Amino acid sequence: MTAGGILSPSVARWMRILALSTTILLCIIALGSLAREVYLKLQDLQKANTDNAQWTFSQIEVDYFRLNFSVQSALKEEEPDLSDIRKNFDLFYSRASTLKVSPMYDAVRRETEFQSDLTRISTFLDNNVPLIDGPDQTLINNLPVLAREIEQLQRSTRDLSLFGLQLFVGQADDQRQQVANTLTRLGFLSAALFLILSLVAILLLRLYRRSEQAATERKEAAARLSTILSTSLDAVLVVDHEGSIVDYNGAAEHVFGYTAKEAIGGSLADLLIPEKYHKSHNFAMARFIENGKGRIIGRGRVELEARDKFGKIFPVEVSLDAVQHNGKYLFVSFLRDITHEKFAQQELVAARDRALAGEKAKADFLAVMSHEMRTPLNGLLGTLSLLRETELSASQRKFISNIETSGQLLLGHVNDVLDISKFEAGKTVLYQHPFKLAELMDEVIDSQSVMAAQNGNTLIARIDPNIPETVIGDQGKLRQILLNLVSNATKFTTQGSIKLVATLESKSGNELAIKMKVTDTGVGISPEHIEQIFD
Repeated sequence: MTAGGILSPSVARWMRILALSTTILLCIIALGSLAREVYLKLQDLQKANTDNAQWTFSQIEVDYFRLNFSVQSALKEEEPDLSDIRKNFDLFYSRASTLKVSPMYDAVRRETEFQSDLTRISTFLDNNVPLIDGPDQTLINNLPVLAREIEQLQRSTRDLSLFGLQLFVGQADDQRQQVANTLTRLGFLSAALFLILSLVAILLLRLYRRSEQAATERKEAAARLSTILSTSLDAVLVVDHEGSIVDYNGAAEHVFGYTAKEAIGGSLADLLIPEKYHKSHNFAMARFIENGKGRIIGRGRVELEARDKFGKIFPVEVSLDAVQHNGKYLFVSFLRDITHEKFAQQELVAARDRALAGEKAKADFLAVMSHEMRTPLNGLLGTLSLLRETELSASQRKFISNIETSGQLLLGHVNDVLDISKFEAGKTVLYQHPFKLAELMDEVIDSQSVMAAQNGNTLIARIDPNIPETVIGDQGKLRQILLNLVSNATKFTTQGSIKLVATLESKSGNELAIKMKVTDTGVGISPEHIEQIFD
């Protein structure tokens, strides 16, 4: 103690160390208490997850037996209650879906044996969804088949349930043991942390005693910083609260043309700021000194204009900040001449504008060309429609139909020209409309029949009877593809046959996979041209 009750520096230092040590000890105690609480909560949470998983594995077998019982009961009744079958099927489906997609069962799904049983159950459920959701009579008629399939799942359901229960119980035990081990290590680490922090407290005392040495080092650091600023490639200016330049590095000499001797002590506004900005500059400085608010101070790099020794005004990129020294503001700014960058940017904008102008000219040309071609085509198709209303023989009507088909195809090509931008952007639109596939194939065959007859060829169209009468797709693009293929086949085949065949490859719900194939007895395509043609 000293006179007046003020603590000596030595006593105050030891009291601070004691306070720091006490704080560290309290933190360690709190850490241990928190670790114990986390341990108990993790046990409860892990137990809840495991119990839920075990219940799900047990319940799926119960759901299976309920479904089996309801189907067996329905077989014995003259008028079975199908709602019970559907309800139990939905429960069994929901339970299997939980095992299939829930993140809780990721580990067990990686087991091959479990995945095999789950796949067998899921396949059965997916295959019978249409039957369960279908008409009652269809379900009644298929009850015997459904019962046999359910009986075949008994072993898979049993194995899946037992395997899942065993795996989850073992994993739960391992996880609990891992949590316990982790928390044990946490306790040891906490003790080690206490020792380390105690050592840190001792080191802080030693660092405090070296404060005078640190002050010296800070002075040296300031000298080094001064050297760095003097060699910086950016112009560095330090301005006081009166707007006078107090520091000015070598890069600033190169940018503005003034030497350091000429600039230091001079007015920033008079030397480096264009005259038209003097008033706003002085107002901004006064406002910042008054209330500490500035538009560009502390806002990162901004673009402004500056003036050099010879009166030239040029663009600069400025980063400005303010610090207080002895109760007064000092403004520190980093500047970089961006004249070349601005010129390059202008060149880039000009190049972009030229490219956009070229694209617009192309688009205008395509629009005009498409319009001019579409007008006579529409006239031609309209005349054919009027001609169809006159008295014509069967062969003449067929010829008109073929001309109309080709005309519509050509009109589609012309319309596609208007969508050239979409094609270039990779955004081709596929229109989805219902149409009759058989009629489309007949149109393609009829449109090529004259050319085929000239070459002595026969055209045949065959469609798989399993394909629905009406399908949904892009009729125009499909017609275009088929016409191209049949036309090429007709052109390069003589005294032969060309077949257009549609077969049903697969069906999933309302999705159909239909394979369209054109074969001919002509010369075919040379192997070296196949890749080029189908690119």
